Amino acid sequence: MKRPPLTTSTSLADFRARYWLKSDLVGFCRKQRISPAGGKLDIAERIECFLQTGKVVRGRKVRRLIAARPMPVHFTRETIVGKGWRCTTALRSFFEREIGPSFHFNAAMRDFIHGGVGKPLSRGIAVWEKAQRKPKGSTTIGPQFEFNRHMRAYFRENPGRSHTDAIAAWKKEKAMRSKRRRKHV
Repeated sequence: MKRPPLTTSTSLADFRARYWLKSDLVGFCRKQRISPAGGKLDIAERIECFLQTGKVVRGRKVRRLIAARPMPVHFTRETIVGKGWRCTTALRSFFEREIGPSFHFNAAMRDFIHGGVGKPLSRGIAVWEKAQRKPKGSTTIGPQFEFNRHMRAYFRENPGRSHTDAIAAWKKEKAMRSKRRRKHV
């Protein structure tokens, strides 16, 4: 079943009933002059407000991003994390030099970069190393990552099944959710 496009005539119930890709949400925001900044949940919240009221919301998060200072070009272990920092290629390169080629921005590192204002990057290295020692699958997957949550649960409940089976189950689950929501509207 093909997902209809997100437009200004999409009802709030239809918007909530469907699974939207972040690219769909960002495209809609740009057409309506809504800020596409932030995570998927932030963007969806602004779109819901727009569909409900017809007004474009300018929140604290948008002002905070605009007021953010630029990141430095070169990093050291003593570099202090600043307000509004992002997980950039330059920052990734620094961590790869310090940690090794296995480095990637996992949830713990993203949280550190966004919430570690005033802390040195050496603390970020410790955060990453601690996260690597945790057993695989022990981290919590945020609610905005529905597909990832489904995949983890599917393989936990169906060991030995294929990736194709998991995707087929995801499509079936989405279709059933959509039917249930349409019944209640």
